[in-house]
Amino acid sequence: MRSLYITASVGLVASVVFASIAFGSTSSAHARSGALLISIRQQESSQMTTDKTLKGRFTLLVDGVIQDSGTTVLRPNEGATKTVAGQQRTPVFGSETVTTKKGTLTFSFRGVSIAVNNPDDTKDSLFNESGTWRVTSGSGAYAALTGKGVWASVSTPSADYIEWDGRARR
Repeated sequence: MRSLYITASVGLVASVVFASIAFGSTSSAHARSGALLISIRQQESSQMTTDKTLKGRFTLLVDGVIQDSGTTVLRPNEGATKTVAGQQRTPVFGSETVTTKKGTLTFSFRGVSIAVNNPDDTKDSLFNESGTWRVTSGSGAYAALTGKGVWASVSTPSADYIEWDGRARR
């Protein structure tokens, strides 16, 4: 279940990335291709809320420069766990909505969560998750955005850390 929360956080990060598109790109290569290189760095609580979401905050970077920040709401889901080469893998999927003063961006995500067991059985496991994301809708400054990319996250007992990376266009 912790991995599901991490996956949700990842969705949030992707949303932040698209928010940065409204600021434009400083790279001539990005300007020629029409695509912006974005990165959303997110931190959220590892505890699910009563409405079955994970909430947090994010920072949006374009070409490595901070452009925006805001809040996230991750709606995670999990599939059936399967054993692959002795390792437990759980499919994760869902949606993330990021909100800034400029608008709202929603994207879907898919991936896999892998528990990394602590050698000390009295301590919680950590979770490593990764996958892909795609923009599904936006409002305000993000109404016409499209984009996709990859994400990765690490979850500890107290917080989830997610990074969404990819390209976006208006």
